[in-house]
Amino acid sequence: MVASLTEAEQARVRRGAVVFRGACAACHQLDGRGQPGLAPPLRDSEWVTGPAERLVRIALHGVRGPIEVDGRTWDLEMPGQGHLSDQELAQVLSYLRRAFGHEASCVEPQAVQRERKRTRRRAGAWTATELLGKK
Repeated sequence: MVASLTEAEQARVRRGAVVFRGACAACHQLDGRGQPGLAPPLRDSEWVTGPAERLVRIALHGVRGPIEVDGRTWDLEMPGQGHLSDQELAQVLSYLRRAFGHEASCVEPQAVQRERKRTRRRAGAWTATELLGKK
């Protein structure tokens, strides 16, 4: 059963749709299906609906391949979106975790702020191995 969203979470998701259209949709497409050779799908992606902390790290610093998404290996690099505010990142990530039929929890701005502080010395994009905690 999916937990109902609070009014504040619903508003965050609505605002996140706007941020998504401006910051993500050109590559990942409005329907979240991605584009071959450019960006993997976000729809039904375990990277989107998995641990929120991992998704925040990807959004802040980017991710570089190889990375497996939806059974396919992608060897591209997504730039970080750390220029977005904590609020904007929480909005877009909450949107992604609720869009396309997803039922994951929303992301709080405080969670983005904590992760930004925790990874402030990070230089460059993450690898899938790092994000999954494997050596």
